[in-house]
Amino acid sequence: MASFVSEFAGQALVRNKAIVSKGTKQVTKALFSRKPAAPKTGTATKKASPVKRSAPVKKAAPTPAKKSSPIKRAAPKKVAPKKVAAPKRGASAPAPKSDASYNLDKWYGPDRKLFLPGGTLPRETVPAWLTGELAGDYGYDPLSIGATEEGVKRLRGYELLHARWAMLSIPGMLLPEYQSYASGNSVVAPVWFETGGAMLDGGLLTWYGIPIPLPLIGALVVEFLIFGAIEDYRKRCDGPLGSGLDPLYPGGLYFDPLGLADDPDAFAELKVKEIKNGRLAMMATLGFGAQAYVTKEGPYANWAQHVADPFGYNLFTVIGNAERVPTL
Repeated sequence: MASFVSEFAGQALVRNKAIVSKGTKQVTKALFSRKPAAPKTGTATKKASPVKRSAPVKKAAPTPAKKSSPIKRAAPKKVAPKKVAAPKRGASAPAPKSDASYNLDKWYGPDRKLFLPGGTLPRETVPAWLTGELAGDYGYDPLSIGATEEGVKRLRGYELLHARWAMLSIPGMLLPEYQSYASGNSVVAPVWFETGGAMLDGGLLTWYGIPIPLPLIGALVVEFLIFGAIEDYRKRCDGPLGSGLDPLYPGGLYFDPLGLADDPDAFAELKVKEIKNGRLAMMATLGFGAQAYVTKEGPYANWAQHVADPFGYNLFTVIGNAERVPTL
């Protein structure tokens, strides 16, 4: 029985193997024996034209950037040289202020100091034309000489010029007399009111031992020409030292070489100092004249005697003393 079963299984396997191999051959034959389908009648098979590749695009050569032509600047026009005007105060660019502080409200404006102590003079009584704009304006004009602001400015010019001449005259009166006293009377006519008399007598002046070869008439002509030219220059504000100058405060290289008034605040304070010292000099000049009339001596001789004996030689002992003899 067992042999029968094994024989039957072996035959079945051989048969199945034959069937499989036969099927495989048929499939292989069918795959490789297939003919291409015949084309339809009336239509020709067109060979596909090979795709032409587009030529590579040539990159445009970079165009060199054009250099911009340089801008031609117009040549500066030649201007004919003109007279250089001295800078006016306040017209030029403001100079840098210094570290110094200035209390200008004390000298200018409605709250400035007045000629009487604070509180004793009501500010409502100050003349309307004294506005505090000018240096040294203390609200004093009892005779109403100014009357208008224009009149005040005009009189200020006269006052300032006389103040400056007085400040120059004080050393001119004192120094020759002092030099004569110190050098043992070597100066001709050292006292200021004797100078003209000595020249009228035909004498010549000397300055520190140097004779001045000018008679009285010659000295007068020279002074007239010099001061006439100066006054004309000041009036026209045009001359060899510049044009367009301020007639009262010219400034600049020739009239302020040290630049003391470059700072506007310092300049405003210097104006006050100048007019105060100028007024004092005018009063001193008036006092020199009164002393000369009463004592018949020069200011230095009066001062020297007063210092030597303050209580024995003063205003009260001199006035009315007809017996005193002028001495140096």
